[in-house]
Amino acid sequence: MPDTESHSEPKPSVTRAVLLGLTVFAACLGASVSLVRLAEAGPRPEDAILEASLPHPPRSPRVLAGSGSNLALTQRLVARFVEGGGSPLEVELDSVGSGGGLRALRDDVIDAALVSRDLRDREREGLRAQVYARTEVVLASTGRTHWAREELPELFRGDSREVTPLLRELGDSGVASMRTVWPELADAHDDAVRAQRFEVLYTDDAMARALADVRDAIGFFDRGQLRTRRLPAVAIEGVAAPKPLLIVVSDDRLDDFLAFLSSEAAQQVIVESGYELP
Repeated sequence: MPDTESHSEPKPSVTRAVLLGLTVFAACLGASVSLVRLAEAGPRPEDAILEASLPHPPRSPRVLAGSGSNLALTQRLVARFVEGGGSPLEVELDSVGSGGGLRALRDDVIDAALVSRDLRDREREGLRAQVYARTEVVLASTGRTHWAREELPELFRGDSREVTPLLRELGDSGVASMRTVWPELADAHDDAVRAQRFEVLYTDDAMARALADVRDAIGFFDRGQLRTRRLPAVAIEGVAAPKPLLIVVSDDRLDDFLAFLSSEAAQQVIVESGYELP
């Protein structure tokens, strides 16, 4: 197995997940105590009960979180939005994935989920999704960039000493995008993950650092991020799969930002960052 151990990265930070768990526990405990006190005290005035049922005030700043594929571009868009007078927004820098973002949105822990794939049918209920940019998943290389098509799947099977394949976890949205146009290549990648044939990297940040540090490496990565991160890797010719970037909300809290994403100022940021307009 090629040695990329010196470039391994830890799994995404669990800080937000831990805080979320503690928040939910505290909320449940508080609710239980309140119910007990209510039962002990007997009937309460109607206006007091109404006040207790009102929703919590909105977060400030509002929080966006989700797929690592969205983070670099979304940070740039948020910066332009705030510079233009928009109210503060916070982009969670630790990737929680598309699915993690959607779960946090439904749990009202964040105000918008950043998603790098189409929503599944069961995920659409009660949510609004807006595609704000598109990119391509490519096979990035820090070495040789010209390969015969039939050679590329073999690289993930360990048949070449010329390259060090860098893998993503099973279910990664980039690999899923590649499967739509080249199933054999995606399957070869996933077989390598299951066989633990090469290093598995769990975040876009980890892949970016490996592509910056490992010579003669290959790995699936977004074309837009290659540009925004100014990585020394280039896309292997003939390997590209379309990938959407979505923002998903459950109410109108971010309607001002969603409107901005269709503006000329936002479109300028998207194009200059190396992404395609929706």
